[in-house]
Amino acid sequence: MRFRDEVVISNHHVVNHMPMLNFVVALSVEAKPIIQHFRLRKIPGNHGFTIFSNETIELIVSGVGTVAAAAATGYLAARQRNEGAAAWLNIGIAGSLSRDVGDAVLAHRVIDATDGRRYYPSLIINPMCETASIITVPKPATIYSGDRVYDMEAAGFYAAATRFNSNELIHCLKVISDNQHNSVDNVNATQVHALITAQIGKIAQLANEVQSLTEQLAPNSMHTDDYHIIIKRFHFTVSQQLQLKSQLNHWYALTNCSLLNELKLHHCRNAKTLLAELQNNLDAMPLSYQPSFR
Repeated sequence: MRFRDEVVISNHHVVNHMPMLNFVVALSVEAKPIIQHFRLRKIPGNHGFTIFSNETIELIVSGVGTVAAAAATGYLAARQRNEGAAAWLNIGIAGSLSRDVGDAVLAHRVIDATDGRRYYPSLIINPMCETASIITVPKPATIYSGDRVYDMEAAGFYAAATRFNSNELIHCLKVISDNQHNSVDNVNATQVHALITAQIGKIAQLANEVQSLTEQLAPNSMHTDDYHIIIKRFHFTVSQQLQLKSQLNHWYALTNCSLLNELKLHHCRNAKTLLAELQNNLDAMPLSYQPSFR
């Protein structure tokens, strides 16, 4: 039976070349409005995580925390085995000092409070709500600082998702559930469901934006040719191949120029130096995210 399941999954991804949209959501109560809106159905079987899907969307319920979010993201990516572009969205509730309960925010920066690592989603899409810095903490925040938004999954999700795609296709949208006037201790499942449901229009808009962008970034002949020329030139580990694909997606999201016309391969000694050189070129490009409306 397991072999039959694997064949079905494999055939599904061979026949369906449409880019995928992946939701990573911590709690079932957060996921339910998304499942209902997109008419997703639970995938049967023992997957280790609860997964819902339709033809072009998959949603995985990760559980709470950075480790759970990272594990679920990696699991979904491995399950799909999709070499093309795929979009990744992390949706959930969060806390804030000054923002109103019910407000939706889109991350323009994600900070891991435990190690200080920072990630910068590239907002070349049209933000459908205010943008903010999200700081991921190991336990529910009860003391808020500045204009930051506090959650428990975004950094783990983002760290894992960037292994499989570029920043343009990885986003976090959070709905404020608690602030200085409404403690996180007072938040219950009914309220969480209502908060996510109230913002389902913006979640759907974000989904539409990134799906359209994913189609635009689907590997074209120039993209594919560059990839195959580069991996023949140097030895790449599997991890380095994934990194190269991510960087190529980023490059072609920002420019229509052939990478090989800009990057001189003879200056690079091996895969590691090539990836570093390519990342330096990407880092030198102007930041594309838009600042908060505030």
